[in-house]
Amino acid sequence: MKTIKILYILDYFLPHVWWVEIVFDNIIKNLPHNYRVIILTSHHDKNLPKYEKKDLYEIYRIGSRLSFILRGIPLAIRLARHVDIIHCSNYAASWLGGILKLFTTKPRILTVHEIFWKLRYKFMWWKGLFFHVFEKCIFILYSFDFYTTVSYYTKNALRISHGIKDSKMKTIYNGIEYEHWKRTQEKEKTAKKLRKKFDIQDTDFLLLSYGRAGVSKWMTDLIPTFEEYKQKYMNSKMLLILSQAEQYNTILEQHKKSKYKKDIIIVSSIAYAELPNYILMANVVLLPTRAEWFWFAITETNSLNIPLVTCSIWSVPEVVSWNTILAEPGNIDQYVQAIEDLQNGEIEQLPKKKFYWKEAVKNYVQLYEKIITGQWK
Repeated sequence: MKTIKILYILDYFLPHVWWVEIVFDNIIKNLPHNYRVIILTSHHDKNLPKYEKKDLYEIYRIGSRLSFILRGIPLAIRLARHVDIIHCSNYAASWLGGILKLFTTKPRILTVHEIFWKLRYKFMWWKGLFFHVFEKCIFILYSFDFYTTVSYYTKNALRISHGIKDSKMKTIYNGIEYEHWKRTQEKEKTAKKLRKKFDIQDTDFLLLSYGRAGVSKWMTDLIPTFEEYKQKYMNSKMLLILSQAEQYNTILEQHKKSKYKKDIIIVSSIAYAELPNYILMANVVLLPTRAEWFWFAITETNSLNIPLVTCSIWSVPEVVSWNTILAEPGNIDQYVQAIEDLQNGEIEQLPKKKFYWKEAVKNYVQLYEKIITGQWK
């Protein structure tokens, strides 16, 4: 069987853990045995070596997330000579992959995880202009041979905002590690112990939310929602598991001013291995958002069979399932009503949806083979 070599150009990779790293780690782990992988990424942690050879891949690290766009050019050109395909991820890595167009004829794929287009202005105000131009350059100046998108919504956004033809795009949903997110008796026992640790009684109704406190998530809706809900149900508490981002300090300020602050618990990011145990503490999970492309938190919560309130926006209806109510983004009253409906069992369950990594990788491998044989043209 012919050996196929792929160069992945990524902003970050393990041990840095974010959802993009999870995506490519799972792709690489599930590739057929005849695939050889080289990774070029930023040197975000100086304690890590510039070069490592692992069982499944070789990895080169150079520069910061932004500086490796330029500093990585000579190394990327050299590595590109010895591979069959170059596969990039937006954002910074897509610039380096785009620049390679000037130095190699090797086919280049870009996986588009998100596309803000003009919404940059709404979420980032004056900074949005810079990022809008940055994003525009990726798709106009540095056009790729092929694009994969993580949802049909993202595909449609690329079509409308940047004029990418359907013949150059393929939607491949991300996968979920269902064994990790499987509800088990052991995890439920751990969740009960955690409730005791945080002084949450069996009779308390726990509203939980988790994720990155970024501008597109709009987690500043969380505490106002809880305050309105708390007025009706005094035995309720809220647990927020947040990683620091643009709205983190605003949420801390909301917490400080809330008259219910004693019943609002804020925890910094939890290790990925422990996260299912924490989510299983909840009676209902609330995940507000204003922009979404493929949201792992939704599918993770659905996998644990925890009732969920989220927003009917962007790609969310594509991926959501199970015991979920979709509300209007930013509508506190609808959030509260949805929580009450779930609490009272007044809901028509949505069809279950599953997203497997093996299926995702199968689609990527089929795409790679078409590209290598020239069928992508």
